[in-house]
Amino acid sequence: MLFFRKYTAFSIQFAAMKKESLKEKIIKLSDEIAQQVYPLTYKFPREEKFALGDQLRRSIISVPANIIEGAARAGDKELKQFLNIAYSSLKEAKYLLYFALKQGFIKEKDYLAIKPKTEELSKLLYVFLEKLKS
Repeated sequence: MLFFRKYTAFSIQFAAMKKESLKEKIIKLSDEIAQQVYPLTYKFPREEKFALGDQLRRSIISVPANIIEGAARAGDKELKQFLNIAYSSLKEAKYLLYFALKQGFIKEKDYLAIKPKTEELSKLLYVFLEKLKS
């Protein structure tokens, strides 16, 4: 129940938005986040570039890739499936970013610049998935 309350005001704000414009906004924001996160992983310590860095790169690239692939599919059922994968990958990337921050692999200012965008994208994906249900 807490999850639904958290997104209620945000959901109302985007409820009137058409599917296509919402889809475009989601694609643009997910790409922006990926473009911002990807280069940060190459600043990780050498031993982490190919462990945590690789995992973070894969999860963050998976977000826009799955959204775009789902958008290219014919039906809402397939789109919903790919959006769910993108949502899960985003949640994974959010945790990996937090972990990298706590380990000192990324600067707090970089983390704080990305975090609000990931929160917004989470909400947009949630709203879009709800639109597909109705």
